[in-house]
Amino acid sequence: MSEAAPSADAVARRAVRGVGALAVRHVLLIALNVTGGIALARFLAPAEFGLYAAFLTVQLFGWCLLDLGLTASLVRHEQEPDERHFRAALGAQLAVAAVLAAGIWAAAPALARAYALPHEHAKLFRLVGATLLLLPVQTIAVGRLERALAFGRIAAVEVIQAAAFNATAVALAWRGHGAACFAAGMMARVAAGALLASVLSGRVPVPSLAWRTLRAYMPFAAPYQATALLAPISSAVTPVVVVAVLGLPAAGLVAWASGLSYYLNTPLALVGRLLMPTFARLQAHREALVRAVNHAYAATALIYGGGAALLAGLAPTITEVVYTAKWSGGVPLLMTLVVAGALLPMGHVNGMFAYAMGWSKSVFLLNASRVVCLWGVTLACALAFRTPLAFAMGTAAGEILGLGLHVMVTRHISGTALLRSQLPSVVASAAIGAALWYAQAHLLRSTVTHLVGALLAGGLLYVGLAWCLSLVAGRPIQTLLDDVRRKAFATENA
Repeated sequence: MSEAAPSADAVARRAVRGVGALAVRHVLLIALNVTGGIALARFLAPAEFGLYAAFLTVQLFGWCLLDLGLTASLVRHEQEPDERHFRAALGAQLAVAAVLAAGIWAAAPALARAYALPHEHAKLFRLVGATLLLLPVQTIAVGRLERALAFGRIAAVEVIQAAAFNATAVALAWRGHGAACFAAGMMARVAAGALLASVLSGRVPVPSLAWRTLRAYMPFAAPYQATALLAPISSAVTPVVVVAVLGLPAAGLVAWASGLSYYLNTPLALVGRLLMPTFARLQAHREALVRAVNHAYAATALIYGGGAALLAGLAPTITEVVYTAKWSGGVPLLMTLVVAGALLPMGHVNGMFAYAMGWSKSVFLLNASRVVCLWGVTLACALAFRTPLAFAMGTAAGEILGLGLHVMVTRHISGTALLRSQLPSVVASAAIGAALWYAQAHLLRSTVTHLVGALLAGGLLYVGLAWCLSLVAGRPIQTLLDDVRRKAFATENA
């Protein structure tokens, strides 16, 4: 028996509260992982940390394959999925997980040899492979919670998982078990997630072999899964292109600059995680859907604009103080990547909207085109200009290509106000970024004290300027915050 769909107001309330829950979860995860990381760094050698990266690669690759896109398909479906659909999805994922775990079990000795490890380390890869057998239970249970917009419960699950991993890994490292602590910690994390998510979702994880019931979900699930595979493919191929033309030092600068600029995406991913289920639940409430999209445009632009202003404006000082002057050659690349990312807030919202509407095939084709564009423009510019900035040019070209998705969104719903929603934050970001650049070039010293002071002052000035510009542009930020405040303190039955 499927549950009744919540009203538009109920969806909005749950989404607003979900932002708060995920923000708290983000802070707690940082605290747990930083504390655990420091302890593990004291007990373990660098080579053992390298083995952890290998374990993560195996697990993430397996997870990417076994999901089959079914979880997202169940979350975004307009009609409430029947219980048998969740059970069939769990059964399908468990079947794939069993095949993958068996393959990793057989390949474990070869994996150990590939990393120049003793034969007995094969059991660690087998333990990591065994985690795949529990991942479907966790994934489907979390999917149920996402469908219900119960992000407070999801946050609790993920915090407990981080605690389980770090407690297990640190305890075993302290007892001298070396890299085995990571494999055991990963198993503890998945087991805790599967158990707690199942309890909080209120459903016993019972798989089913009735896979024919999933046919209606496959037109969305298959392209969605293919899109998920594009990111690791792009991450693997792009450095090869850069190294082949520009050499290993240039690839190092690209990895450093892109890794640093990626931090600006972290809060966007935090918000984006609840956009897809929120938009999906509002499909039948067009006015509320348009309002949610415009609020998402304003929120993502405000978040990204602040970080972009601080990072681009203070890039030379941040590089010298935090990373040392040896990375100064990557500053122009870093700044260009930050500017190229100006379309990311819009693209994030449009992508989640497209998934909510079921356009996974269009998203896949567009993202595949963007990846090819990234490689092609990067290669052409690298050959023509012989500079790491070629990667930023390729990134910018891919982001511009992503504007095609915005055309689809505006054709589907009328009333979206992208320019009015994002312009105050964009203008404030450019102005504060330029002011900070001037300050670091002529007024600031390359010291921690001056850097911290500039970050705090720049952040406050950005918020104030964005707020004032919003008053002129139709109050998109003020309207967003007013709605957030009302929904956050409204009762469920209001």
